[in-house]
Amino acid sequence: MLTRCLLAILVALSLQGCRSLAQNLDAEYTSSLPYDRVECGQLAAMRNREAAAYGLPRDARVDQDWAASVRRHTGLATHIPDYRNRTAKERGAARGRIEAMNYSMQRRACPGAVAVGREG
Repeated sequence: MLTRCLLAILVALSLQGCRSLAQNLDAEYTSSLPYDRVECGQLAAMRNREAAAYGLPRDARVDQDWAASVRRHTGLATHIPDYRNRTAKERGAARGRIEAMNYSMQRRACPGAVAVGREG
């Protein structure tokens, strides 16, 4: 019994320093406001480079369905460590940046804007 308790404590302590899945998923959302200062043509080029670099479509968005599913079905997303590999985390962050760029372009009616339907 004591061995099980010590093992559980060691596992809990080893995971304590990890960012949770919920924290990392929330960090994938990027504000579009900084992109409002970038000229439309330059912003479209930035978006296209970002999409090409990660093999994503120009209309990439943060994967809200997956994030919501984790939160809804487990109720423990704030306590689950993020075990996604580095590439998956970088692609998630790129999705957030692409979505923010598209939202800025859509809001300013830039040529080449992709509709994202994002609120706020």
